[in-house]
Amino acid sequence: MTKKITLLNTRPSEKEQLTQKTFEKHGFKVINFPCIEISCNQKNKDTAIKQLCAIASNDTLIFTSQHAVRCAFNLFPQWQIPNQATVIALGSKTSECLKKREGIKVLTPEQQNSEGVIELLQSLNSPSCISLVTAKHGRNQIQHYAHLNGIALQQINVYYRQLPKTQDHGEIEKTKNLYILATSVTTLENLQKLLSPTSLKHVQNNTLICASERIARAAKKQGFEHCLISHTANPERISAFLLSMLTESPTKH
Repeated sequence: MTKKITLLNTRPSEKEQLTQKTFEKHGFKVINFPCIEISCNQKNKDTAIKQLCAIASNDTLIFTSQHAVRCAFNLFPQWQIPNQATVIALGSKTSECLKKREGIKVLTPEQQNSEGVIELLQSLNSPSCISLVTAKHGRNQIQHYAHLNGIALQQINVYYRQLPKTQDHGEIEKTKNLYILATSVTTLENLQKLLSPTSLKHVQNNTLICASERIARAAKKQGFEHCLISHTANPERISAFLLSMLTESPTKH
């Protein structure tokens, strides 16, 4: 059943191989079409290091991705997270990256997106100070939540996303029953920039797998009609989500 479905893998090239391997293990065909390129923020390295050093032991520290973990420690290898700080990882893979560092206790929300982080923050009785380790843009929901609840927020931009080079998309236009990964709003925006009008129309007529309700809302505004919400960007969880859905109903949603 799954071999009839092709997944358009829009994850950054750094995650491309692992994501592809995971989906193929579960029987899906994969077309790699990275829509985001990741670079550590060397340009503002000094500012990021000062912000990391300013994190206090009673702060709540949120890492929004594996890239945030990797780039934070690439920019400042000597950095040590304060022992008493509350550390939240957005996603199980982000959590795994952090747990490789000895002595770090990590909280991971069940719903692996911004909404899940907010639910976790609410269960912690809304901390007084948040340090958000992330990229320059995105995670507006967490920022908005902090503002509404009078929580001091320090955003530490340790990496940035950029548009990859134009790629061949002839295979996309020929593929029927296509499922497209959408793990961020930036992914959707870049997808429209990278695809030809014909390819974009074809993609919009197929099924989008959104990591959150917020991404699904943005997708509807951008002309995507068929959206599924996985509540995660983890390829193992997305595979399980798709397999469960296809077992319940073999017809295309």
